[in-house]
Amino acid sequence: MEGLALTGAWVDREKGLISVIALEMGGSADLLAYLHPGEPVVLMGPTGTPTEIPHGETVVLAGGGLGNAVLFSIGRALRAAGSKVIYFAGYKELADRYRVDDIEASSDVVIWCCDQAPGFKPRRPQDRAFVGNIVQAMHAYASGGLGEQIIKFHNADRIIAIGSDRMMAAVAQARHAILEKYLKKDHVAIGSINSPMQCMMKEICAQCLQPHVDPQTGKTSYVFSCFNQDQPLDQVDFRALAQRLAQNGVQEKLTALWIGRCLKKLRLPSNERRLDALYKSYIRLYMVKVKAKVTTFSATPRDLEMLEVVARYHGLNKSATLVSLVRKEFWRAFQGEPTRSGPIGELKYKVRHES
Repeated sequence: MEGLALTGAWVDREKGLISVIALEMGGSADLLAYLHPGEPVVLMGPTGTPTEIPHGETVVLAGGGLGNAVLFSIGRALRAAGSKVIYFAGYKELADRYRVDDIEASSDVVIWCCDQAPGFKPRRPQDRAFVGNIVQAMHAYASGGLGEQIIKFHNADRIIAIGSDRMMAAVAQARHAILEKYLKKDHVAIGSINSPMQCMMKEICAQCLQPHVDPQTGKTSYVFSCFNQDQPLDQVDFRALAQRLAQNGVQEKLTALWIGRCLKKLRLPSNERRLDALYKSYIRLYMVKVKAKVTTFSATPRDLEMLEVVARYHGLNKSATLVSLVRKEFWRAFQGEPTRSGPIGELKYKVRHES
């Protein structure tokens, strides 16, 4: 397993526990799920600079997708410091949302944003929902399009954005366009810059080097994102960031594909337990909750001939061939992330969210 840059979440000094946030995005990150309780790991750090937590401010948090895995811990610290938090939590699909309780606990108001209709249903009376991207949601809330503002958007002293480079670039630009009249002139805007990392040793390899462009003079300077990931949105060169994030794309995809293939081939106990649990959940819900109409079917002579050919090709009898095909189709239908499209998608969503 290669070194991974992780974000700290909390510590328990009495029990000697450290919590970090890991995102399974392919490659070595997927291997973390196979660690066992009590298995030794090596943590180096902390590197970087802690996020500044102001006291008594109104702060807008903008989290895109996986960025929300980090942002709710910042929101909790802000509220503990006496600041008010307006949290815009954005997702591509309905199935992408997670840690809802933590996000609510870290905010005074949440605006749940989703590109996929019909969007989310807020659980608290002060929260709002919006179908569209996070910039559109910010404009809708600020302009009063989502109803009464429990905390006024124009009172925001600070914006903290964490998400993809394109999402943070969109927030940075919108502040000088459709959001400009709703913001204080002197507000602070920070983005957590997700530069590529390599050495994890703080200002050594320059893999994380990030260009900054002064908006007043146009002068370019360079910073190490590993030293401080929180950088002024108005200075970050997002085009250069996108280029640097893509430079290792081929290698990262190949690594992810290879590790993914190995995990499917290996009969790891933890993987077997996970698959067995999913299998039981799918079978239970499909048999009980999904009332599928059963239709009869008679195989034609041509169908039987094709079955015979497939069986001979694999060196199996016809019964074994049918069982093998059923197994493959079962895991093909029930793999991947849950969506709510179609009966199979609806069933997968129920397994992940109701069981």
